[in-house]
Amino acid sequence: NFVGGNAWRSLEILCLFLHHAIYIWLVAQIPTIPQKLVFMVLSQATGGLFIGVVFTVGHNAMEILTPEEMKDTDFIRMQLVTTRNIDPSPF
Repeated sequence: NFVGGNAWRSLEILCLFLHHAIYIWLVAQIPTIPQKLVFMVLSQATGGLFIGVVFTVGHNAMEILTPEEMKDTDFIRMQLVTTRNIDPSPF
């Protein structure tokens, strides 16, 4: 499901299309194939690093349950105490 329901679906699809169109256009502007490959590898590596940082920060300092505590805790409570309560926003 899309966040916000179907009202945002068209906008999300449009933004994804624009993202890939601009990326392909940028790669097409680079003169040689080796430079294109270096740009593509570095841009993907940088994006992966940023995703990793967001994941690490989002899961840092969360409560860690022992196996005994996990057996005594239902799924919903375990999800609530081991994840952050963050409201989604466009930024």
